[in-house]
Amino acid sequence: MNRILELLMVIVFFLFFSCNITNEKDKINSLNRKFLNNQKKLLLNKEIISFNDILGDSIKTAKKIIMLYNEFDCGSCINEAFNRVKMLDSISRSQLCYVITSSVNISRDQLINEYSNYIFYDEHDQIRRELKYIKTPVILKLSSLSKVKGVFFPGADNDLSNIEELIKEEGKSN
Repeated sequence: MNRILELLMVIVFFLFFSCNITNEKDKINSLNRKFLNNQKKLLLNKEIISFNDILGDSIKTAKKIIMLYNEFDCGSCINEAFNRVKMLDSISRSQLCYVITSSVNISRDQLINEYSNYIFYDEHDQIRRELKYIKTPVILKLSSLSKVKGVFFPGADNDLSNIEELIKEEGKSN
Protein backbone atom coordinates (compact mmCIF):
# COMPACT_ATOMS: atom_id res chain seq x y z
CA MET A 1 0.00 0.00 0.00
CA ASN A 2 2.89 2.38 0.79
CA ARG A 3 4.36 1.70 -2.64
CA ILE A 4 1.13 2.69 -4.35
CA LEU A 5 0.90 5.86 -2.28
CA GLU A 6 4.54 6.74 -3.06
CA LEU A 7 3.96 6.09 -6.76
CA LEU A 8 0.84 8.22 -6.70
CA MET A 9 2.74 11.08 -5.01
CA VAL A 10 5.51 10.88 -7.61
CA ILE A 11 2.95 11.06 -10.42
CA VAL A 12 1.18 14.03 -8.85
CA PHE A 13 4.54 15.74 -8.25
CA PHE A 14 5.56 15.12 -11.87
CA LEU A 15 2.27 16.43 -13.25
CA PHE A 16 2.47 19.54 -11.10
CA PHE A 17 5.95 20.46 -12.33
CA SER A 18 5.33 19.49 -15.96
CA CYS A 19 2.36 21.87 -16.06
CA ASN A 20 4.53 24.57 -14.52
CA ILE A 21 7.20 24.00 -17.19
CA THR A 22 4.57 24.38 -19.91
CA ASN A 23 3.47 27.68 -18.39
CA GLU A 24 7.09 28.85 -18.30
CA LYS A 25 7.51 27.97 -21.98
CA ASP A 26 4.37 29.96 -22.78
CA LYS A 27 5.76 32.94 -20.86
CA ILE A 28 9.08 32.70 -22.72
CA ASN A 29 7.28 32.47 -26.09
CA SER A 30 5.16 35.47 -25.19
CA LEU A 31 8.24 37.47 -24.18
CA ASN A 32 10.01 36.41 -27.37
CA ARG A 33 7.04 37.56 -29.49
CA LYS A 34 7.00 40.91 -27.67
CA PHE A 35 10.75 41.28 -28.22
CA LEU A 36 10.45 40.49 -31.94
CA ASN A 37 7.53 42.90 -32.32
CA ASN A 38 9.54 45.65 -30.61
CA GLN A 39 12.47 44.94 -32.92
CA LYS A 40 10.16 45.16 -35.96
CA LYS A 41 8.70 48.48 -34.76
CA LEU A 42 12.23 49.83 -34.33
CA LEU A 43 13.17 48.85 -37.88
CA LEU A 44 10.07 49.74 -39.90
CA ASN A 45 10.44 52.92 -41.99
CA LYS A 46 14.07 53.30 -40.90
CA GLU A 47 16.58 54.42 -43.49
CA ILE A 48 19.87 52.59 -43.00
CA ILE A 49 22.74 54.90 -43.91
CA SER A 50 25.46 52.24 -43.50
CA PHE A 51 24.29 50.35 -46.59
CA ASN A 52 26.10 52.90 -48.74
CA ASP A 53 29.39 52.26 -46.92
CA ILE A 54 29.13 48.49 -47.35
CA LEU A 55 27.55 48.22 -50.79
CA GLY A 56 29.02 51.36 -52.34
CA ASP A 57 27.69 52.23 -55.77
CA SER A 58 27.61 48.60 -56.88
CA ILE A 59 24.02 47.98 -55.79
CA LYS A 60 21.05 50.25 -55.41
CA THR A 61 19.15 49.13 -52.30
CA ALA A 62 15.78 50.45 -53.48
CA LYS A 63 13.20 47.65 -53.69
CA LYS A 64 15.73 45.05 -52.56
CA ILE A 65 15.79 42.50 -49.78
CA ILE A 66 18.79 42.44 -47.48
CA MET A 67 19.76 39.61 -45.15
CA LEU A 68 21.98 40.52 -42.21
CA TYR A 69 23.74 38.03 -39.97
CA ASN A 70 26.88 37.71 -37.88
CA GLU A 71 29.10 34.88 -36.74
CA PHE A 72 27.49 34.67 -33.30
CA ASP A 73 24.03 33.77 -34.65
CA CYS A 74 22.93 30.19 -34.22
CA GLY A 75 23.85 27.97 -37.15
CA SER A 76 20.34 26.71 -37.80
CA CYS A 77 19.02 30.31 -37.84
CA ILE A 78 21.67 31.28 -40.41
CA ASN A 79 20.80 28.21 -42.50
CA GLU A 80 17.10 29.10 -42.33
CA ALA A 81 17.89 32.65 -43.45
CA PHE A 82 19.90 31.40 -46.44
CA ASN A 83 17.04 29.05 -47.37
CA ARG A 84 14.64 32.00 -47.36
CA VAL A 85 17.02 34.13 -49.43
CA LYS A 86 17.41 31.36 -52.02
CA MET A 87 13.63 30.90 -52.10
CA LEU A 88 13.03 34.62 -52.69
CA ASP A 89 15.69 34.75 -55.41
CA SER A 90 14.26 31.72 -57.18
CA ILE A 91 10.75 33.19 -57.16
CA SER A 92 11.95 36.51 -58.56
CA ARG A 93 14.15 34.67 -61.13
CA SER A 94 16.97 37.11 -60.46
CA GLN A 95 19.01 38.22 -57.52
CA LEU A 96 16.56 40.10 -55.37
CA CYS A 97 18.29 39.43 -52.05
CA TYR A 98 21.71 40.60 -50.94
CA VAL A 99 23.53 39.14 -47.98
CA ILE A 100 25.65 41.24 -45.62
CA THR A 101 27.60 39.79 -42.72
CA SER A 102 30.17 40.74 -40.13
CA SER A 103 31.27 37.09 -39.95
CA VAL A 104 34.76 36.22 -41.13
CA ASN A 105 33.54 32.73 -42.13
CA ILE A 106 31.88 33.80 -45.36
CA SER A 107 33.29 30.92 -47.45
CA ARG A 108 32.17 28.36 -44.88
CA ASP A 109 28.65 29.82 -44.82
CA GLN A 110 28.48 29.80 -48.62
CA LEU A 111 29.65 26.19 -48.74
CA ILE A 112 27.30 24.94 -46.02
CA ASN A 113 24.31 26.72 -47.53
CA GLU A 114 25.21 26.12 -51.18
CA TYR A 115 24.98 29.85 -51.81
CA SER A 116 26.93 31.08 -54.82
CA ASN A 117 26.07 34.79 -54.87
CA TYR A 118 28.43 37.37 -53.43
CA ILE A 119 28.23 38.05 -49.69
CA PHE A 120 29.13 41.58 -48.64
CA TYR A 121 31.45 41.89 -45.65
CA ASP A 122 30.63 44.47 -42.98
CA GLU A 123 34.07 44.44 -41.40
CA HIS A 124 33.28 46.90 -38.63
CA ASP A 125 29.71 45.73 -38.00
CA GLN A 126 28.46 49.18 -39.02
CA ILE A 127 24.93 48.21 -39.93
CA ARG A 128 24.18 46.37 -36.71
CA ARG A 129 25.76 49.24 -34.73
CA GLU A 130 23.56 51.73 -36.56
CA LEU A 131 20.54 49.57 -35.76
CA LYS A 132 21.52 49.29 -32.08
CA TYR A 133 22.53 45.63 -32.41
CA ILE A 134 19.18 44.25 -33.47
CA LYS A 135 18.52 40.53 -33.39
CA THR A 136 20.07 38.73 -36.33
CA PRO A 137 19.77 37.01 -38.69
CA VAL A 138 17.15 39.30 -40.12
CA ILE A 139 15.72 39.76 -43.60
CA LEU A 140 14.76 43.34 -44.46
CA LYS A 141 12.54 44.40 -47.37
CA LEU A 142 13.45 47.89 -48.55
CA SER A 143 11.11 50.38 -50.23
CA SER A 144 11.87 52.46 -53.31
CA LEU A 145 13.30 55.06 -50.91
CA SER A 146 15.56 52.41 -49.33
CA LYS A 147 13.61 52.48 -46.07
CA VAL A 148 12.75 49.27 -44.22
CA LYS A 149 9.32 48.18 -45.34
CA GLY A 150 9.23 44.59 -44.04
CA VAL A 151 11.06 42.55 -41.39
CA PHE A 152 11.43 38.78 -40.98
CA PHE A 153 13.48 36.92 -38.35
CA PRO A 154 14.38 33.46 -39.73
CA GLY A 155 14.49 30.75 -37.11
CA ALA A 156 12.64 32.87 -34.55
CA ASP A 157 9.67 34.27 -36.43
CA ASN A 158 7.26 31.38 -36.85
CA ASP A 159 4.79 33.55 -38.74
CA LEU A 160 5.59 32.76 -42.36
CA SER A 161 3.12 35.37 -43.58
CA ASN A 162 5.88 37.95 -43.05
CA ILE A 163 8.17 36.25 -45.56
CA GLU A 164 5.23 35.73 -47.91
CA GLU A 165 4.53 39.48 -47.76
CA LEU A 166 8.11 40.12 -48.89
CA ILE A 167 7.45 37.93 -51.93
CA LYS A 168 4.04 39.40 -52.79
CA GLU A 169 5.13 43.01 -52.52
CA GLU A 170 8.08 42.60 -54.87
CA GLY A 171 5.86 42.75 -57.93
CA LYS A 172 4.15 45.95 -56.77
CA SER A 173 5.58 49.42 -57.14
CA ASN A 174 6.57 51.17 -53.92
